[in-house]
Amino acid sequence: MTETLFALQRFIVYDALGKVPVFEAYKNLCESFGDGVMTYVDYEFWYYRALHGELDVNYDRSVDPRQPALLELPMEMLWSIFEKASLIERLIVRKVCTRLQTCIDTMYNKIDEIRFGPYCGYIEIKYEKDVVRYQGDTDCSVYRLFLQPLQRPAVVKNMNPAELAIRDLSILFHNPKLRLKYLYICVDLDRIPRFQQVLESLNHQLHVEKLTFHTQNGTEDTMILPYLKSLKEIMIYVSISDEEMKERMSRLGQIIQCREAKMLKIYVNYRDNFPIQCFLNCRGLTLFDYNNFIKAETTIRFIGILQTSTVLESFLVEKNDSDELLKAIRGGGRPLWNGVETGRESCIFKIPIASSDKFWKLDLSGKMVHLKRQ
Repeated sequence: MTETLFALQRFIVYDALGKVPVFEAYKNLCESFGDGVMTYVDYEFWYYRALHGELDVNYDRSVDPRQPALLELPMEMLWSIFEKASLIERLIVRKVCTRLQTCIDTMYNKIDEIRFGPYCGYIEIKYEKDVVRYQGDTDCSVYRLFLQPLQRPAVVKNMNPAELAIRDLSILFHNPKLRLKYLYICVDLDRIPRFQQVLESLNHQLHVEKLTFHTQNGTEDTMILPYLKSLKEIMIYVSISDEEMKERMSRLGQIIQCREAKMLKIYVNYRDNFPIQCFLNCRGLTLFDYNNFIKAETTIRFIGILQTSTVLESFLVEKNDSDELLKAIRGGGRPLWNGVETGRESCIFKIPIASSDKFWKLDLSGKMVHLKRQ
């Protein structure tokens, strides 16, 4: 056994002095003497001794203090190690054991953007530039898109792709240090309750600056918005029937996150009777119509109602019937709302605010009609 050890050590010395990379040198040893003849940890010890000129093969290794294992390192050292890892690598490592889970979850995972959405039968989560796809029927295949060289997907048996994706997403959400600049959510209606369970399980509100989500004939807004804070912009794609419009818009207008956001943007098919009054207590509102068939009289009705708000700072709506809209506002020399056009054919009007030295600026010179408090 001793002779074999000496032979192995000499082999290691030759590769170390030849500057063969340590792991490649270890593979050479295994190919020459057989797998398992020496552990990688032992090999690495003798390799680096030889590399530093310590060539005594009779050295008694037992006199050296045992090197601490990774999991025995202080938490501060673990943070220093894993701060160099990507977010995806951290998510993988945290599944090894409870200590690494604690380490990763207490770090500031610098990530600005998360996109979660179903696409044609599979789920994708975009963590900034990394995209992870979850796909399958009875089993779930998980792999990173655009990673070179291509890797074989990991397969999780008896797991629904959407469920696994939501579980992985919840790992990030449970970190109170998470600060997102953008969060995109597109979840099938039957998955929204599960998504809400994750949000309800948090001991904190998620810090999100900009949110985009899709809502169908459900209550996605109340299942998502109350669990977020620091929202500056909310963009909602709404698909509902005319009968439900008033109730849904009324609910949106009452949600504190919608009221306090600097801008609430809504994509919706709306008619002339759209309940614009539901948003009088919002700071900012932008309306987009899927069909872009907004009549001039509808826009005028919106502007007239929103001028009564004491909270609204900005309102934008798509401009469709431009000539009719300008003609109606100019009123044949007697502009609506006692407005004053700032210049000949400028298409910009100053509208006085009652009992105030401030005014509304109504700008029709661009692609959008813009009403702004000045």
